[in-house]
Order: sequence, then C-alpha cells, then structure tokens
Amino acid sequence: MSHAQSTPAPTGHPHHEIRDKAVLEADVLCFIGYGIDISLFILAFVLLRKRSKKEKRKTGRISWLISILEVYNCLVFVLCTLSVASKIQMMKTAYIDDRDSEGGPGLSQMKQYTSVPVGILGNISCAVTNWLVDVLLVGFDLTSLLNMC
Repeated sequence: MSHAQSTPAPTGHPHHEIRDKAVLEADVLCFIGYGIDISLFILAFVLLRKRSKKEKRKTGRISWLISILEVYNCLVFVLCTLSVASKIQMMKTAYIDDRDSEGGPGLSQMKQYTSVPVGILGNISCAVTNWLVDVLLVGFDLTSLLNMC
C-alpha cells in the first residue's frame, strides 16, 4: 500500500502561526452561524408555508405579507449561502493552494477579502444580509411603537 504524504506548512514567525489559527477559528465560527441559519431558514419556511395554506383556506387568497416574508426568508438564506461559499473557496485557496505564500495562509486569506472577486462577493452578500436583517428589526420596532400610541 502506498500512502501519499503531504508536505507540512512552512514554519515561520510565531505571530504568523497565531494569525493563521485565529483566521481559521473565525471561519469555523462562521460555519457554526451558518448551521444556525439553515435551521432558522427551514423553520421559518415551514411555518410560513403552513400559515399561507391556512390563510388561503380561510379567506380564499394568499396574504401579501406572508408572501413578502417568504421571499425575504429565501433571499437572506441565498445571500448567507453565497457568503459561506465564498469563505470556503478562500479557505481552500489560502490553506491548500497558497499555503507556501509569504506570510502564510492566514495572510493570504486576509488579502483575498478585498482583492479577489470571490472575496468581494462574500463581503457584499454579508453586508446586504446585515442590511436586510436590520431593516426587518427596525420595521418590527416601528410597528410596535406605532401600536403603543
């Protein structure tokens, strides 16, 4: 039997190793958050579909508010998926393809955030997702304030 051996990553300055580990741990935390996002997407999608069917049976038509929330839920999920997919691609490039680059894989990945189209896509999709979530929170906050008056 033949075992393929991989060459170890270059050893460099201790600060490079700390940075590489920190970048990798931040990515792992991102993936944990994405797992939570998948769960919330499925839960919200199922509940909105049930509510939509119940509303259609009751009134004979579909509520536009439920339809907007369904589209919103899917849009946020797609944007989160794009963000995570770009992060996976950047990790692959940094830790596999460019692991011997100057500064190590952590610095390579940090440079990709603003210089590679995949990194820019991830940043834009993450920013738009944050805006959409903020709009929803502010919208519910304004609705509750108006109901109190």
